[in-house]
Amino acid sequence: MAVFDLNGLKNINDNYGHECGDMALVDVGKCLKKVFGNDCLYRFGGDEFIALEANCTLEEMNQKFNLLDWELNEINQKEHPYVVPLSV
Repeated sequence: MAVFDLNGLKNINDNYGHECGDMALVDVGKCLKKVFGNDCLYRFGGDEFIALEANCTLEEMNQKFNLLDWELNEINQKEHPYVVPLSV
């Protein structure tokens, strides 16, 4: 099980509006779906996500975390309306 929290969502909402905050949530969700798939990924709070992986080794999970970092970096390299870099 891995739990993720979108860092800085309150800052994005306060400074750029809730529409930008929603875009940030969607972008993070897309990254998480790419890495963990639709079947084991859940949003369980305002900016919290959980991934449930069965029979996943620590090494495999670390590979997924590295891929997630890469996916987030790809988004952060592009221009987006919420300005701040996304991280979980």
